[in-house]
Amino acid sequence: MSSQSTTGKQPPKTLAERQEWWNQLTDLWKKAFNETMLNKGPVTDMPDEEGFTWILEAPNLRFAGPNAFYPNMTFELTDLTGLSVFHLTTLISVTNHQITDLEPIAHLTGLTSLFVNGNAIENLDPIKDLVEIKTLFLTDNKITSLKALEKMTKLFNVQCAHNKLESFEGIHAGNTKDLENFVGLPNRVTQIEIDRLQNDLRVRVIKM
Repeated sequence: MSSQSTTGKQPPKTLAERQEWWNQLTDLWKKAFNETMLNKGPVTDMPDEEGFTWILEAPNLRFAGPNAFYPNMTFELTDLTGLSVFHLTTLISVTNHQITDLEPIAHLTGLTSLFVNGNAIENLDPIKDLVEIKTLFLTDNKITSLKALEKMTKLFNVQCAHNKLESFEGIHAGNTKDLENFVGLPNRVTQIEIDRLQNDLRVRVIKM
């Protein structure tokens, strides 16, 4: 059996494929699924068939680290590799962890909501093609540019305060028609850039 079916972009369907997928997860991700979705605590035990269905067919995934306001995990994740096969999921929330790279979810084009607050993300380029996203929470990271948001024309709620932004380039007339909530401050942006959004685009720039 090709490893592409279990670790690549194709979701595992048969029990054998799902077991193979599980065996190739890191221990951190095995513990994460058991703790947050099966209420077994941070253990690496393989789920039964019902458990696999519960995990792999979930429309929403939430992993809140121990420092989150409402944590459901007792430890922090360091990557998103465990999420690469979740094509049925429309909402992913991985908050207050040590995530640096969004590449493992770059192909999850069905996502409409992504919450990655409180991580160590610098680059949004991996998610530039996730054009169905409406809600995007990026607060408390190390992000330097929003240019990856240029093709996201359905944006409704964006929060990007407490990053390393010097401009809001990427937010433009083509993706602000539905943008009702933009929390962009504090950041290092100039007043000229704030005025561009508020005066030219009619988008209020909110301070957290």
